[in-house]
Amino acid sequence: MSDQLWQDREMSNAERRNGERVWRAVQELFIKGEMLMTVGEVSQEAGMSRGAVKKYLDLLIESNHVKKFAKGKRTAYYTLWSAQ
Repeated sequence: MSDQLWQDREMSNAERRNGERVWRAVQELFIKGEMLMTVGEVSQEAGMSRGAVKKYLDLLIESNHVKKFAKGKRTAYYTLWSAQ
């Protein structure tokens, strides 16, 4: 799944690897029982900056692999999503 997700986009190999790191971080947090996660939590799990993680989370949202929930003005929560 993830190979196809990143291959369909015009990205460098480094960008694809970073996207894969973010996707794996979301999956790992979900497996650990985190149904909702912040950009900061995904960033920590992936070992990447919040800005970089946000970029790839936006791509995962666009492709319906992740869903975003907003709470207040500043906190967003992300979870795995199935568009089935």
